[in-house]
Amino acid sequence: AWEPAGKTGIADFLHHSLFKATEYSPENELNNRIKKIGAEIKAYDWDFIPYDDYYNVPRYSYIRFVTLDQFFEEALNITAENILHPDLKTVFPEVKKEMTALAARSEKNARRAAKLGFFKMLFGKAHPLAHPVSGTVASISAIELADLEIFHKNYFSGGNLILSIVSGIDSATVFRKVEKYFADLPPFPDEMKIPAIPLTRQKEADSTRIGSRQAYIYLGYTFDADPREAIPLRIMNRMVSNRIAFSLREQKGWAYRLGSTVSSWKDHFYFYVMMGTGRKTTHPAIRGILEEIKKFKSADIDMHLLQQTQNSILGALVRRRASRENQAFTLGLNEYYGFGTQYFFSIYDKIKQSTLQDIIRVRDKYLQTDIYKLFYTIPSAAPPKGSGMPQMPPGMRH
Repeated sequence: AWEPAGKTGIADFLHHSLFKATEYSPENELNNRIKKIGAEIKAYDWDFIPYDDYYNVPRYSYIRFVTLDQFFEEALNITAENILHPDLKTVFPEVKKEMTALAARSEKNARRAAKLGFFKMLFGKAHPLAHPVSGTVASISAIELADLEIFHKNYFSGGNLILSIVSGIDSATVFRKVEKYFADLPPFPDEMKIPAIPLTRQKEADSTRIGSRQAYIYLGYTFDADPREAIPLRIMNRMVSNRIAFSLREQKGWAYRLGSTVSSWKDHFYFYVMMGTGRKTTHPAIRGILEEIKKFKSADIDMHLLQQTQNSILGALVRRRASRENQAFTLGLNEYYGFGTQYFFSIYDKIKQSTLQDIIRVRDKYLQTDIYKLFYTIPSAAPPKGSGMPQMPPGMRH
């Protein structure tokens, strides 16, 4: 939403420019400072890791800095220096080349093409949530150094940043050091106005041909729901996702990747299923997704399934939040969504307290197959001769 018209991807461009050099520390000196404290820094999505895409979203950007407590002050100093005083001019040519290559790869990626096409249908082409995070080759080529410098001052401002720190250091010391190193953050009085997502009113389908051996399917819709339904919807979605995965991936062997999602934006929710499959199984898979949703609509849900699903979600939350870095990320994300710090702990109780009646109610009220958006890619590259869909190893089957 902050990105100027025609310069989609400039936020990711800015993040790719960080921790390379600052106005006070040239590249070699900055690298030595980082190595000296053994820091691990991540300022943007690593394109070579396919399973961390939940970081790479148009809602927010992030910086992750991990080091030992004993190096806290130097870590904070390095972070603040890169946020406030990056040497954008020196690194600009290198980063522009890097971002152009990234945008070109993204445009050829079947999954990303399907996801972008789907969200443009679901939210509208102009909605910020439907913009490609890393931009396009055309939008990246339009970015000049002056654009990046202006964007940096606005985007990295006091009113647009959340800083979350998890450490063994007492809070008074942490806040005193934060004030010391971030005191020069420029204020930015304007609040970004982001439109609500539109409700799905009619069925619509589209596709695109892409040079890939895989087809990707996105199918879903938006709907209006009470925010208090978020947890029951999350539990119901896990049940639906498991059912579709068991039928289409493990029994039929049609899926490379498969799963469903329930999320929300400004009190409007959206549900969708994503599936990676082969050329010949694309349309059977679309029908299969709809059939499994219909079957779940009329299926019995018992206490065993509810408890199994609750425990699965709780286990994933505990594992994801076991490390300090993930705790910091979760705290910052909850603050971003307006949940507050106690949400980190209260969500466990809300999941445990959800009843069968809650799950059945949200299923009957919100899950449907009549009105939806469908977008899929059509592979233009033939699969290697004799190859088929990958099968689950015998030991991985239920």
